[in-house]
Amino acid sequence: MVQFAASAAGLAAFVSAEKLYRIGQLATAALGNSLQGWVSEFGADHKHRRKFSLMALTGLGLAGWLIMTLVGPWASAVLFGAALAADFWTCFWFGLSFLLVCVTTSTGAHWLVPAKRMRVVFSSTITGAVVGLPAMIILSGLMGGAGGALGLAIGEIAVTAIQLRAVLQLLQDKAPEDRTEEVPS
Repeated sequence: MVQFAASAAGLAAFVSAEKLYRIGQLATAALGNSLQGWVSEFGADHKHRRKFSLMALTGLGLAGWLIMTLVGPWASAVLFGAALAADFWTCFWFGLSFLLVCVTTSTGAHWLVPAKRMRVVFSSTITGAVVGLPAMIILSGLMGGAGGALGLAIGEIAVTAIQLRAVLQLLQDKAPEDRTEEVPS
């Protein structure tokens, strides 16, 4: 989408930062998947495990945002050359998106799916796409690569807001999903 709206220089910055972002997503997937079985295990400390997953993935996301913002421009220049390097703002917005994907990895897979709230996960994803794609197109036309990355972040903000709202509702409910039963699920 960004390639149709951004200039060549803006597109180069976007693509360079996006490659670093995708590499970082491997860490998100690894941590999220490694916690999946443990969080879903039968036991009385379900809520504690979910909270730990949210804190761990949020910590990873914050570290990734900081690294992407501070090291991303330099790393992209080293890897792809100065002409194709990502700028500070493109890296900043991709870093924010990284943080938000880390958060929703926990809220979606570790909180909402085990609580059988798959519809919330689905609708948040659709909302993120409906909001994020037009934002990427419009903002990349106005701001280049940084605008495309900001549009991605706007979509992730929508997903995160919807999922966090549902998680807060789960925390307020004294629903039976946190009760220990004799038969594992």
